[in-house]
Amino acid sequence: MTDKILFLCTQKEAGGVQTRATQMQASMAQLGYDTDVVFLYAKREPFPPNVNHISLLPHPPRGVADMIRIFWRLFKYMLSNRPKAVVGFAHYASPIAAIFGFMTGARTRIATQTNPISSVPKIGRVLDYICGMTGLFTSNISASKAVLNGFADYPARYKSRLKLIYNGVQSRVSPLSKAESRQTFGLSDTIKLMVCCGRLSQQKNHVFLLQILAELPDVHLAILGDGELRQTIEDEATRLGVRDRLHLVGELPAKEVGRFLRAGDVFVFPSRFEAFGLALAEAMLEGLPVVTSNHPALMEVVGEAGFVLPLEKEEWKSAVERLTSDADLREEMGLKARAQAKKFTYEAMFAGYLNEIVGSNGKG
Repeated sequence: MTDKILFLCTQKEAGGVQTRATQMQASMAQLGYDTDVVFLYAKREPFPPNVNHISLLPHPPRGVADMIRIFWRLFKYMLSNRPKAVVGFAHYASPIAAIFGFMTGARTRIATQTNPISSVPKIGRVLDYICGMTGLFTSNISASKAVLNGFADYPARYKSRLKLIYNGVQSRVSPLSKAESRQTFGLSDTIKLMVCCGRLSQQKNHVFLLQILAELPDVHLAILGDGELRQTIEDEATRLGVRDRLHLVGELPAKEVGRFLRAGDVFVFPSRFEAFGLALAEAMLEGLPVVTSNHPALMEVVGEAGFVLPLEKEEWKSAVERLTSDADLREEMGLKARAQAKKFTYEAMFAGYLNEIVGSNGKG
């Protein structure tokens, strides 16, 4: 019988962390491993229907009683399945996976650092530190050098388990033309279009894009994603007089992201912080020219293949104006972006994780 391998995520939604977990679960299953993805709770759809997954609570927790239910159900699941290896994704799931994995006999307990440690809430940092110092984490994976550098002042005992495995992206290049892609979203094929992917949250900083949009009256903005700030973004767009040029697409299954990206002229990514920037790398692989904030992890991903700018409105306005008005420049920067993105392959990422989970000699 094959040993069970568990991937644990905090919430079920169409996000980068969830995509990474489900991609690796599918790849492990293809190799013959018995794998599950477990979510502490369900937050939003859509979600790949063919992924072997469990949600311990059908909605976000509404209080202490719901948290107790989640932890009790997780304990029962892990006690029943006795996974050999557990992989926690993000700052809460990682210590939870390690603690419950240790309690139920999992020999391999892997943490993943999916945000800069400085951006993690205090309780998350404390739990992470305890698990890292006590050996509850047997391996602690950072998605970029920028994230790894955030632990520079940590004790050697903690740092001894840190490893760098770059996030990687799978090609989802759409077979549709730009005009055909736009038609599927009800967008005109004559407009100048910025596109962006990401949860509608403070971190992703979409309100900044609305300010750029207000300065460029002949440009539209389409955003793929959903989240707690949707109403705030809609209200701000109305206040700025750009609501008719803002297109909120909502969430799509991961396999449909390429169709959305194909519709754009330029990809814009003003995130306040990232561990890597999966959405950015996906857009680059699609061949879109990119304009991104100058957070260290994003600079690491883009290199010299895009516009990496401070969050200054005039600089962003100028870059978007140049790209949306110059087809030759878009093509040149798109080719550079695609070449750079090919450095961060899903295959390399999966090989790194597979080695951490089961060792270099295959099934163990």
